[in-house]
Amino acid sequence: MLRYRQILYGFSVLHTEDSLFEENPLPLLLKLLDISTRDFPFKELHMYEILLHFFIIIGNHNLLIKNQLYAQKTSRQKADDQKFDAVTDYICEHCTRKLTMEETAAFAGFSKYHFSRIFKEYYQMSFPEYIASLRISKATELLENSSLSILEIAMRSGFSNLSSFNRAFKEIHNCTPSQFRKMAEFSPDS
Repeated sequence: MLRYRQILYGFSVLHTEDSLFEENPLPLLLKLLDISTRDFPFKELHMYEILLHFFIIIGNHNLLIKNQLYAQKTSRQKADDQKFDAVTDYICEHCTRKLTMEETAAFAGFSKYHFSRIFKEYYQMSFPEYIASLRISKATELLENSSLSILEIAMRSGFSNLSSFNRAFKEIHNCTPSQFRKMAEFSPDS
C-alpha cells in the first residue's frame, strides 16, 4: 500500500548551480530530448538509461538535503519524526477500518489538537484527507486486480457507504470507480 509523506526535500524547482549536485542533471534532460527526436536501434533503452541516471542524481541530491535538514533538527523534532514514522505504519495497518484522529493521537502520545497541527505539517494534508487517500489507493489496487463488486471494494477499503466512496474516488481520479475499472480493463498493460 502506498504511504504518503513528504518525499522531496527542498524546492520543487531544480537549481543546477546547487553545489550539492554530484553532476548537473540538465545535460541529461537535453540528451534525452535529442535522443527522442532520432531513430536508431534500442532508442527506448538508451532513454531509459538516461532517465535512471537522472533520477539517481536527483535522489542523491534529495538525500543530501534531507540529511542536512535532519542534522539541523532539535532532539524534540527528531523524536517527533520517529513518532510519525510509527504513526505512518499504524495508519497504514488500520486505515481500512474506522480510525479516528483521537485514537491515532493517543497512539502517538499527543493531544488531539497538537496531533492535528503536527500531522498537517508532516503530511501536507489533514488527517481525514490522508485516510481517504490511503483508502482510495487500496480501492484503486482492488479495482485493477480483482473482480470484486464496487460495493465490496468500497467496504474492504474502509468506506462506510458507496456514496462516500464514489465521491472520494471521483475527487482523486476524476472518474467514478466503474469508469476507472473500464479504463483499466482496456489499458495495454492488462
